[in-house]
Amino acid sequence: IACSTLFAPSSIAGEGEKQKGFYFNLGAGYGQLLDIPIPHAQNGGRIKHDSGFSGDVGVGYDFGSIRTELGYNTVSSEVSTIQNKSSTMEAEFSTIQFTTFYDFRANKKWQPYVGAGIGSTEVNVKSSYTAAPLSLSSGKDTITSGVLKGGVTYNMSERIDVYGEAWWNIYDVFIIEGNSYIDAAMGGTTLGARIKF
Repeated sequence: IACSTLFAPSSIAGEGEKQKGFYFNLGAGYGQLLDIPIPHAQNGGRIKHDSGFSGDVGVGYDFGSIRTELGYNTVSSEVSTIQNKSSTMEAEFSTIQFTTFYDFRANKKWQPYVGAGIGSTEVNVKSSYTAAPLSLSSGKDTITSGVLKGGVTYNMSERIDVYGEAWWNIYDVFIIEGNSYIDAAMGGTTLGARIKF
């Protein structure tokens, strides 16, 4: 009985310690690009998009309550209408981003978290659209982007966490063949897993 009492406190203390170190991240979900305004000189209106598949992969380091992560995110977005006319245009947003997270309740099974980061995004418009006086061409541009994230992690085991998160990407102005696209932003959700090394 004396031995059991002696060793019990250290066992309980160990259960509350969060494992630190590197991890691999993999996630999937959807992204929704907000409407993009069209200049009045081209009859105004908006470019509206459907939601599309979003995929994430990354490598990070967990310090305890703080995590840092280098990740890659790609979202495919089909254009539904341009100035209320149907369209077959499609755009792909591919982002490399560095994000810092803060984990609340870092030593618990359920861990809410928030994060913010900055990245570089390649915008690839894969097809063109023409309806005078508006003419939109295909092409690519690389821009700066920012990201905000919030979610909840569930600690499944010593080496595996699963998570669900909502995210918000804000994009700099991008220019495709002379056409400037302003006020571009995208929101989405992701479900994924982190595997600790």
